[in-house]
Amino acid sequence: MVEKIGEIIYKTWNYEIRKEGHEYYGYEYKVKEKPTKSFAYIHKIEGEMHETMAEAMDKVGLSKIVNPSNNVIIKVNLCGGFKKIVASQTPLKVTEALVDKLLDIVDNRRIFLAEANNWGHVVDDRLLKRRGYLQLCESRGIQFLKLSYRPTVHFYFRGFKFPILLSRELLLYREKTKLINATVPKHHWECGVTLAAKNLYGAIADESKTKFHDYVSPMALDMVIAGSARVHNPDLNILGGKCICAGLGPHFCRPRKFGYFIISNDFLAADKLGADVLGFPYELVVHAQINEKLGIWNSDAPLLPGSATIPESIKRNIRKHAIPPKVVERNRTGLKFIYKTNPKLLRALRHFWFLIPPINWIFYGRRGDCETSWEEE
Repeated sequence: MVEKIGEIIYKTWNYEIRKEGHEYYGYEYKVKEKPTKSFAYIHKIEGEMHETMAEAMDKVGLSKIVNPSNNVIIKVNLCGGFKKIVASQTPLKVTEALVDKLLDIVDNRRIFLAEANNWGHVVDDRLLKRRGYLQLCESRGIQFLKLSYRPTVHFYFRGFKFPILLSRELLLYREKTKLINATVPKHHWECGVTLAAKNLYGAIADESKTKFHDYVSPMALDMVIAGSARVHNPDLNILGGKCICAGLGPHFCRPRKFGYFIISNDFLAADKLGADVLGFPYELVVHAQINEKLGIWNSDAPLLPGSATIPESIKRNIRKHAIPPKVVERNRTGLKFIYKTNPKLLRALRHFWFLIPPINWIFYGRRGDCETSWEEE
């Protein structure tokens, strides 16, 4: 039992925030249900990206989810990918089209993109410029929240005794802020898949997330991923793009043709549909099963009318590169040496990341069948 610190300054349906002095503390509630009904929708990407995104957002009722007085934060995935590696990051064209659709509803000063550092990448203007995101922010007059440098909350997930550094801006006054979780489906060498919930692990402000891979407590990695998904609970999750990062995700991949968006207001529903596409058994995605047992989110959320059907031929082409569950289990042990490395040395490796894209191209990238370039995806 964690002893709560400070006075309550904010509470919502699934957590409270307290303050003592200059420090903020968060505590997750035990709840039985969430306030919204779950839905899912699959949209085929056809034609120009802005048109297909606008159509998809109309189908899921974006204008009913977001109103003109809301702030909107889009959590993208940049630190899980590399420049020039197709489908390793949230595609710039997808984010651009989503931002432009939101501009029909809210003022540009209310739209924010967000990402946090990890041990391999620092979210600074240099990274944003290399990925095209700095230019997007400047052209639309929107701000990029570099979560590792923003005000934080020492947050306690239920069942986990260690505090996690989360962003205040993603947690305070949540009813006034809409969170959109946008990423690409990828295979993952330690989790099997990286989808909606795993992208929210990337929202943790602490860049030293390797300590959770090193298992500071039993099932630490899975419990922290599950907790971050529950607490952030996006209003909308968007998975997909023209290509999927198949194979040795999250960094190395063979880009395979996809051409669909999986959209849901329930991160479990998005993850179950995504796991099916990737060909990894959903019942073996440990962080998903932690949240399944709570019975709050609905992984079998009904599909909205007009949802597309993803052809089995596309799925087969992606699934043949899935990482077998036994290999995933083996990786969790075999890769531990990385996370036991001195943090300063790990950070120094960032200077050699320019080698990753050509290595990926030689051994994996050229063996993909997605003809879309990194700049066009």
